[in-house]
Amino acid sequence: MILSSFSEILSLGIMLPFLGALADPHKALSLINKMICCKYVIKDINYNSLLVILTLCFIFTVLLAIAIRFLLMFAMTRLGHGIGADFSLEIFRRTLYLPYGIHCSRNSSDVIAAISSKVNVVVYSILVPMLTIASSIFLIIAIIGTLFLIQPYAALIALISFGTIYALTMKLSHKKLDQLSITINRESGAVIKVLQESMGGIRDILINGSQNNFLQYYVNADLPLRRSLSLSQIIGSAPRYGIEALGVIVLAVVALQLALQSEGILGAIPILGAMALGAQKLLPIMQNCFSSWTQIQSGKHAFVDVIGMLTQPISDSLGSEKGVKFNFSSEIVFSNVSFKYISSENLVLDQINFEIKCGEKVGIVGESGGGKSTLADLLMGLLIPTAGNIYIDGDKLTSHNTKYFQKLIAHVPQDIFMMDGTIAENIAFGIADSDIDNSLIKESARKARLAEIESWGGAYNTPVGERGILLSGGQKQRIGIARALYKQARIIIFDEATSALDHETEKSVIDSMHDLPKDITLILIAHRLTTLELCDHILEVQGGKVIGYSGYQAYMNKLKLGKGV
Repeated sequence: MILSSFSEILSLGIMLPFLGALADPHKALSLINKMICCKYVIKDINYNSLLVILTLCFIFTVLLAIAIRFLLMFAMTRLGHGIGADFSLEIFRRTLYLPYGIHCSRNSSDVIAAISSKVNVVVYSILVPMLTIASSIFLIIAIIGTLFLIQPYAALIALISFGTIYALTMKLSHKKLDQLSITINRESGAVIKVLQESMGGIRDILINGSQNNFLQYYVNADLPLRRSLSLSQIIGSAPRYGIEALGVIVLAVVALQLALQSEGILGAIPILGAMALGAQKLLPIMQNCFSSWTQIQSGKHAFVDVIGMLTQPISDSLGSEKGVKFNFSSEIVFSNVSFKYISSENLVLDQINFEIKCGEKVGIVGESGGGKSTLADLLMGLLIPTAGNIYIDGDKLTSHNTKYFQKLIAHVPQDIFMMDGTIAENIAFGIADSDIDNSLIKESARKARLAEIESWGGAYNTPVGERGILLSGGQKQRIGIARALYKQARIIIFDEATSALDHETEKSVIDSMHDLPKDITLILIAHRLTTLELCDHILEVQGGKVIGYSGYQAYMNKLKLGKGV
């Protein structure tokens, strides 16, 4: 920035001798001789040679100033986007390491908007404009200072008049820009929310014929966003037209004043040329400075959101090596465990007590909303009890050692998440392609009764499509089981994993559960009795409390008597 300002001073300074030589070569040569005090050295140089030398010097300084300003623009843009990359990565990192309880109370579209949209707003409307304003201040000081040396009266008039116009515009537009900033910040998130929900529910949209409704949702979010963006851009550009007119008037007045002096118009040409070049440089810089200010005003609410995401709390276990590294060879014990979500005043689970032995198969049953899924999240260490404790082989589970326990756990939900990749990539979910163990992939798939895949054309390299659209429900569930086996988990939790499957597919998935190694502990959350047949014990949950913990046959007898959940 400093180097660029000096180059502008140099390009303006060379304008005076250059135009002076064009207007009065004899006087220019005499002046140069006096300045360098070596008349005998250049006395043989003719006027044409002098003009060529001055022209080359002028061209060189102008090109140098342009080159330095280009490098400045390059550096500022790269710096702004580099900071933006750091922001988005840090937001994503902190989001991935957030405690699960916070994820439960947050809309995912807010996070996606912050990372993909609002960080870009911060880059283009805060970071780059701030750097532009900083560089503009250096350039404005350099140019105005040089013009003061050339013609103080004209420079003072220009500074006061131009500054007044921009100051008045800033004062009048401040409140409006603040309103536009709120709209831009709100609607940019709303647009992403509509897109995310419409793509996620495209099947129902097509079946119900509700395309027009979602189009209207999109218009209601996108149109105010576009209008606010355009209006902020208009406000940022508005003063330019008045400034251009005022600049011409100032130059005309200065030209008239100089022409009326004793030296006449011939003596005024160098000063007018320098003033014109200075104005030509100054006006775009001042306009860029004002435009950058309007961008900052319109993006400040997005900036507040981004800073909020950058300072969000993350899991205590991140980077921590404290706590016990579990092996799980004995039992899991729930001791007076109670839990409530951050956004709720009511307990979801109240005074829960039970234990699960290593290698047991335990079913969890209960009415919808009774706390089964919350109990599973506690078992997986995704949630930390509000009261009471969970012990693994006698060691207390805490926020510091949860990550070690989770290495032993795999989760097979009702709706298996499928990334848009191959079967192998989905079995080894989250593992880099270069680190995938293909022999373990095959072994895990066979244990999960997925050996049929080997007869497919692409075998384990067969694409599954977005969200696994190219697979059947049973194949997805068995990939979920294979994923758990690939992880070599000691505890596998099936959360309503077969409730959406037909009888034959469910039987196939349950058969694959029977084939699992005996030392693996299975926890099944289920409604169907057929799913519970392989369980050693049934845990009954109702209204956030455990109302029964018995063997499978005892639970079936209770059902026959009409006493079970």
